[in-house]
Amino acid sequence: MQTIKNIAKTLKTPSSTISYHIQNYKEFIPSKKIEGNRWDMYEDEAISILRIILKDTKQGKKRQEIKEELEKKYKPIFDGEQEKQTEDEVRTTNKQLLDNQPRATILQQTAGAVFQLTKINKSLLSQIETQNQLLEEKDKTITRLKEKVKSKTYKKLQLKQELKTSEQQRETLQIKLDKQVKNKKSCFGF
Repeated sequence: MQTIKNIAKTLKTPSSTISYHIQNYKEFIPSKKIEGNRWDMYEDEAISILRIILKDTKQGKKRQEIKEELEKKYKPIFDGEQEKQTEDEVRTTNKQLLDNQPRATILQQTAGAVFQLTKINKSLLSQIETQNQLLEEKDKTITRLKEKVKSKTYKKLQLKQELKTSEQQRETLQIKLDKQVKNKKSCFGF
């Protein structure tokens, strides 16, 4: 199975030209949609068919003439006739694609991804550290405010107690005063 890019390399033709011919002659070019892949994959036979199309196009043949020539050699494929690949075929195709890609390229891509992830990780750790510092400051502020409230609540309770005591003392004094006034009135005959 081949990608358009691989076919283009094999035929030494731009990918856009290959895509154009695949679109125009798709009924002759066997392809399969592989789950998980964005693009169709083309069977090796597609290379021979595209060679004929490229050769005929260079010779100036019209599309209908090329289609007639292809019909003589290949059976047209219509939508629904192309079978879906099994999981094993998908794995094999993906393995072949990886095997065709130079290992150095894969290592470079992996190293680049690791570098990017490391940068992201450092950035996230820095953000987390900053957030932790802010949380610690907020905790200190909350603790200080709680102590103030406790202190003010204690003072309030203390003041209430003093007020109550003062009111009791006043009542006691008022009772004593009333008694003294009553005693003095009784002394003078009032």
